[in-house]
Amino acid sequence: MPKTENGRQQVVVFAGTQGLAMLLSAYRDAPWDITGVVPPANAGAAFAQLHSSLGATAEEVLIPTLDRVEVCAELSDASHLIGEAAITAGREGASIRRVFLVSDSPGRPQTDFRPTPELLAALRTADAIVIGPGSLFTNLIPSLLIREINDTVRQSMARKIFICNLMTQPNQTDGYSVADHVRTIQQHCGLRFDYVLAHSGGMISPEVLQRYRDSAADLVVAQLVVNDGSQVAIFPDSPQEIVLVEGAILMQRDLAMEVLQEDPLTGERHLVVRHDPSKLGEALRSVLHDYALEKKLSVSRAIFREYDIRGIVGAELTTSALEAMGRAFGTYILRRTGRGQIVIGHDARPSSLPFSQAAVRGLLESGCEVLDIGQVPTPLTSFAVNHFWVDGAIQVTASHNPAEFNGLKLQVGMEPLAGAELQKVERLIASGAFASGRGQRLARDVIYPYLNCLLHKVAVSRPFKVAVDAGHGVNGPLALRLLRELGCQVVPLYCEPDGTFPAHAPDPSEEENLADLAQAVLEHGCDLGVAFDGDGDRIGIVDERGQILPPDVFLLLFAREALRDGPGKAVFEVRCSEMLFDGVQKYGGMPIMSRCGNTSILPRMLQERALIGGELSGHIFFNDPPIEFDDALFAAAKLLEYIDRAGMPLSQMVDHLLDGLPRYVSSPEIRIDCPDYLKEEVVDAVRDSYSSRFRVIDIDGARVYYDEKDWALIRASNTSPKLSLRFEALDEVRLATMKESMREELLRYLPEVRSF
Repeated sequence: MPKTENGRQQVVVFAGTQGLAMLLSAYRDAPWDITGVVPPANAGAAFAQLHSSLGATAEEVLIPTLDRVEVCAELSDASHLIGEAAITAGREGASIRRVFLVSDSPGRPQTDFRPTPELLAALRTADAIVIGPGSLFTNLIPSLLIREINDTVRQSMARKIFICNLMTQPNQTDGYSVADHVRTIQQHCGLRFDYVLAHSGGMISPEVLQRYRDSAADLVVAQLVVNDGSQVAIFPDSPQEIVLVEGAILMQRDLAMEVLQEDPLTGERHLVVRHDPSKLGEALRSVLHDYALEKKLSVSRAIFREYDIRGIVGAELTTSALEAMGRAFGTYILRRTGRGQIVIGHDARPSSLPFSQAAVRGLLESGCEVLDIGQVPTPLTSFAVNHFWVDGAIQVTASHNPAEFNGLKLQVGMEPLAGAELQKVERLIASGAFASGRGQRLARDVIYPYLNCLLHKVAVSRPFKVAVDAGHGVNGPLALRLLRELGCQVVPLYCEPDGTFPAHAPDPSEEENLADLAQAVLEHGCDLGVAFDGDGDRIGIVDERGQILPPDVFLLLFAREALRDGPGKAVFEVRCSEMLFDGVQKYGGMPIMSRCGNTSILPRMLQERALIGGELSGHIFFNDPPIEFDDALFAAAKLLEYIDRAGMPLSQMVDHLLDGLPRYVSSPEIRIDCPDYLKEEVVDAVRDSYSSRFRVIDIDGARVYYDEKDWALIRASNTSPKLSLRFEALDEVRLATMKESMREELLRYLPEVRSF
């Protein structure tokens, strides 16, 4: 990590005024350098004048933003408090649900804040980022809500250390434990700590403690509110007991002292409780210089999401974490299936090969037999499960996410591992209750049997000219090989795997990423263009006129072809257009609406024995053994077969497909910010509000039908702190009316929401 010129570690501190002064005192004789102290976001530039009283140089004080900002709090009774003074005073009988910032700068959007470049530069070179002590809701969280500051802190590989307050704050953190403080920051900011420093409970006299209790404050206890096996982990093989609080190592020390302080109103002097700078400095010294726990610490930073495991390389995912995940997944497979054969593949990201190798080590330690198929698209890993008749699979990939991300997709048989079952793997990591054995690794080639399978399943009688944009994902070389085997002339764009994705984001669901493909189709006179995401399981399609086909449309095209041989079922997710469900019925099928995500659609397809399934993001799921999963390359090849059979251009096929169906006006998917802890509550409240007046489908959020065909959808994102919205109506006026109705509903819970 970078150091200052004297080789000492660099530390950036976020805290309240008292906390900053105390920490500066603690750091002065320590073997590290403070390169920045960050006052509260709402302190403004005037805070820089306090540097002399803090004992900090002007260069050390790093203002979060020069914009005028106001901290606002939403309370449990749905009312709001504006400003630090109002939040500190609180409202009797109402607790703080969340805080947010609004801008008071002329001409600035209400939620648009400009961080100072000096702070961002200090964060990027920091060895440690210390947060606390300070008022949770008015000092610590506000600065971390500024988007660019939040992103920089989360992506930093610096050790992230939280210093918990000694006492609760009346009307703000009443009854909060250490874990409650950590969870609140995590829920607001998405930030995971490496270490939590908390007072162990000694050195406070009963008289002083009673005076705090008389004023409705109390000692912040280290005892956790929830002990469900996922938040607390005891590692019996460690030299000391390790307790994880929301993935952070909890270090309990005697950190308090009593000092005389004069009351500014009465002039009376009382003993108050403060952090002892020397004790806290010693505790921080052990954190910054003790690397003995690094392996377990790296595991604790893993991010387990609803569908998969995904995080920032280095800051949240490391080879040590991947090794532990491999061992945990191997243990899970052995206990669930009684066997232990697992296939593993990886995409083209720079970290994917070392991560795959680390996961293999963990699998072998659990006693599994590992079939390593190397760098392949995700659909080939699924294909290998059937082809080699194994029990489970791991694909190292972060799909379309930026290059600094990576992750794992886990599979048991043909079904993806998600939800409660995925959490069992996380609990295995926390408990360390792994199976042990001596497994073996076998290298296997799956590309030849996969291509051979597709060539037997696709019949194309004439040559096509096809533009292919692989977005530098792993699908490129395979797509070129298959299409040329089918007799096509290929115009390649970005087909060389490069996990830094230099051309554009490998996400075909965003129209801006299809611009080069559309242009290539027109310039080269192609019959069509296809685009793939980073790991090859999603597709985007451009017709011969350079027009981008909406996913709802091409999903219906695939559904019609699947229904060509007779009636059957088709499973599509709740965000899809009413046109798609109408069309499936028109062509003799039974449409089934599902929750979003392949972890919902694929099991539902297997349960219903459906012929086809799909998502708005470009996933197309097949039930054509052994292709029983979502596969963008198979979809591209089948599309050529459909065009060949129709004997007409793709655009004419679409015109015939939609003939006689109602034409709807649809919005794209709209995503708005909403804290993780609040998004389900907002969705539930909106659903309840509408359900008394309209028909509501609530399988995933709330799909509200304003009449027979016009609908609005609100659902909580499973992968980010956002709400997902989509609207559809028979005309623009009705669409605008629904949008305004939804905005008014949301303003009751998210007052910072503007038009969308």
